[in-house]
Amino acid sequence: MGWIRFFVQPRSAELNYCVINYSKASGVYLNSYGNILISHCRVHSNSKGISTWSYPGELNITQSIIHNNRNSGISCWLSHFIYLNNIVISGNGSTGLALSGFSNIQLADFEISNNGGRGIFTGGDLFNYSSINNGIINNNSGGGVYIDWFDDMAMSNIQIEGNGPALTGGGIYTRGFSNFAGLTVNNNAATNGGGIAFSELTTISNSVFENNNATDNGGGLYCAGSILSANVYNVKIRDNKANNGGGIYLEAQDMYDPYFQISNVEISKNPPGIKVAGCIAK
Repeated sequence: MGWIRFFVQPRSAELNYCVINYSKASGVYLNSYGNILISHCRVHSNSKGISTWSYPGELNITQSIIHNNRNSGISCWLSHFIYLNNIVISGNGSTGLALSGFSNIQLADFEISNNGGRGIFTGGDLFNYSSINNGIINNNSGGGVYIDWFDDMAMSNIQIEGNGPALTGGGIYTRGFSNFAGLTVNNNAATNGGGIAFSELTTISNSVFENNNATDNGGGLYCAGSILSANVYNVKIRDNKANNGGGIYLEAQDMYDPYFQISNVEISKNPPGIKVAGCIAK
């Protein structure tokens, strides 16, 4: 099967048990008002895998593999409701999953690996509430997860391993309002924030940051920004490395009152330890 485009406005459409490949553009392109279900499909060897533009309907992808496309695996712009379940996004030339412009994402039971850019990129106001649960984000060359300004994101039970090197946040970069729980963040690399880098309202709980590396600051956690407020509890930060703050690097960047609270946290074997500049740490 070749490529498919939806320009009309059906109330609903389904693609089941399809192979979609060798398109010079997107394998599947959506620009309509209907609800689309893609199930048990392989989308590969296209310029892009699946893309949407100004798509206010629901996109539901389940039991599918999006792999080895020359650019992104799935890219959605101004696409309101996106439900991804039991999918693999791997080996694409740039970002695995890219979302921007008022997109709401519910992603569960997935693998995003070996992509040429970030595993997941979100930018430009995810609205309402988005969640990412029960998955693997491994070996993406541009870094693991990028969460941009004012995105409201919850992530739980995710393995994030072997991503980067990135400029900031090898495993995760977030400057939105984020809640992370049950993460295993290992062996990621960046200039700043080998494991995670964040600058806004962030909660991290019941997670492990281990063997991450930053060439400059914050091997495990890099926390810097103008509205920094963070709560870190029930977390293990072990065997991470950086020139400054192998375990944690904290820095406030302007006049706001940053607040960083740590409780029940193991911080061990992280040369050279913790660096704090201009923050209230408790």
